[in-house]
Amino acid sequence: MNQKFLAILVFSFFLFQQFSSAQPKATDIPANTDSNWITRLPELTVVGRNSKNDWQSMPKIVGTHIYAGKKANLIVMDNVQGNVVNNTMRQVMAKIPGIHIWESDPSGIQIGIAARGLSPNRSWEFNVRQNGYDISADPYGYPEAYYNPQLQAVQRIEVVRGQGALQYGPQYGGLVNYILKDGSEITKPFALESQQTVGSQGLFNSYNAIGGTKGKNHYYAFFDHRNGNGFRDNSRFFTNNGFITFSHRFSDRFKLTAEMVQSHIRSQQPGGLTDAQLANGGVRQSLRSRNWMDISWATYALMADWQINAQTRLNTKVFGISGDRNSVGFLQAPNVKDSINPATLTYANRTAQTDQYRNWGMESRFITAFELGQKEHQFSAGIRYFKGHTQRFSGGRGTTGSDYDMNVIGAFNGDIQFVSQNTAAFAEAIFKLSKKWLLVPGIRWENVSGSAAGRNGFSNGQPIVLQNIHRNRSFALAALGLEYHLSAQTEFYANAAQAYRPIQFAQLQAAPTTDIIDPNLTDSKGYTLEAGYRGKHKNWLHFDVSFYHMVYGDRVGTLAQSNGTRLVTNVGNSEAYGVEGFVQLNLLKIFQQNSPLDLSVFGSWGWNHAAYVGNLKDPNLQNKK
Repeated sequence: MNQKFLAILVFSFFLFQQFSSAQPKATDIPANTDSNWITRLPELTVVGRNSKNDWQSMPKIVGTHIYAGKKANLIVMDNVQGNVVNNTMRQVMAKIPGIHIWESDPSGIQIGIAARGLSPNRSWEFNVRQNGYDISADPYGYPEAYYNPQLQAVQRIEVVRGQGALQYGPQYGGLVNYILKDGSEITKPFALESQQTVGSQGLFNSYNAIGGTKGKNHYYAFFDHRNGNGFRDNSRFFTNNGFITFSHRFSDRFKLTAEMVQSHIRSQQPGGLTDAQLANGGVRQSLRSRNWMDISWATYALMADWQINAQTRLNTKVFGISGDRNSVGFLQAPNVKDSINPATLTYANRTAQTDQYRNWGMESRFITAFELGQKEHQFSAGIRYFKGHTQRFSGGRGTTGSDYDMNVIGAFNGDIQFVSQNTAAFAEAIFKLSKKWLLVPGIRWENVSGSAAGRNGFSNGQPIVLQNIHRNRSFALAALGLEYHLSAQTEFYANAAQAYRPIQFAQLQAAPTTDIIDPNLTDSKGYTLEAGYRGKHKNWLHFDVSFYHMVYGDRVGTLAQSNGTRLVTNVGNSEAYGVEGFVQLNLLKIFQQNSPLDLSVFGSWGWNHAAYVGNLKDPNLQNKK
């Protein structure tokens, strides 16, 4: 444990002691204090059972997290009218305006989510979490989400944009948090759930879960298997996903929960097509039959939840990831034929690559209420520590076979280890200025380091040693949110928040003889502005319309040099602005509010303008949108 982390821990504990000891008891709050203006939702609970809406605005507080003043949406999976069996995320998120879903494969294994002109590549511009902790490969150096939970096992999905950067760290897109089912509604010792699904292209899915409560103990477990052939040739896949959680309630105020996910995915990769190949052979064709990806992913978490008093709650998570991403295939351009060599009567050797991710972290948050000026306000703060280790083996000379096989002839060409480390402290408050105005300021301090070392290849049989690169920096982020409540059900909201994206592992790894890393390479930094109007009218109209402006500064790219090399550097800024709107009408309830039937129509619309702006180092980016 380093000194910075220890100092933050001591400071936060002192701060927590001061606030928790200063809180009035529920019976001490003056009678004229309006304490009913805020809606709270526990960290994990059943939601949406008494509603048929799959889309909702997030409550002001969920667990120890503050969502007031932010553009935050909640998707209730039990109410989603979509194909959750095959993880069809575009149907699940259909009511969240401005979300772009990239369906890069037919299996629903790789989920790509983007917003506001950002890249959807494995959701890497979002901070992707499960039950509040990280599940991406490395949020500070390689934030691709190779693992995504089976949506049948998800209770709700939280999507936060804009000011969400303050609570969750490195992201511009926002937060996507999958809350898994935990069987919290089960009150008997044993319950069983089983769903079997078949579909086209050989799809079969089997989801089975058990759970129960006895005394102070509660458990829930599921196992999901899915396999299919995909709509393209050479796109077979299977997934096996298991989850178990066990909690013990030591008292009415303190609960300890342990959980584990084990996932195994294997998919055949049909390969890309040129425009000419697509036009002549159609979208279902595949010119690659020997390309495979295999992902083994395990997440572990131990979570303590302590309701200290009526106003104060503490939640601590310790989590870890052990993941392997393996791929093998013929990686030439689509117009290069993968065929048997008549001289050797074999295929060409494939290229094998593997990443091993071994990460762990801790995040502790508390929230408390305090009285100031005859009004009740909320204060949340926390600390975080994360350490990630990635071992990357690349350029291995694989077999000439066609099935999945990670055997390598000789040594991998590249053998590089990447290490990231992060220490953070954050604080946020909700100040109730009046019955209608809320002010939500916040600050986050970050210390981030990343390093790369190892072998980058061979030259004349001798290893090419990667230049040992290390980056360490500390900085602060600030944010400010506002809410103005026109009525009990409608409100204006606005926020301004700084954000950043750390230097990625790939940007610390210079290809030998061709690439050079700029010694002054820095993180991308910028900000997001949002303003909107949301709410509902009676029980037949729901809406949320907002405007945003985002500046993504110091984006990282490559510049061609006169000596034939490429310089990895900060190439310039991009800017995006647009409008996001959602409206849903329940047609029957317009005329009869208590109608037991629902007939709803909705519209979800996003308009985005994004372009490179300012003084750009790469002239090819000028005027690009």
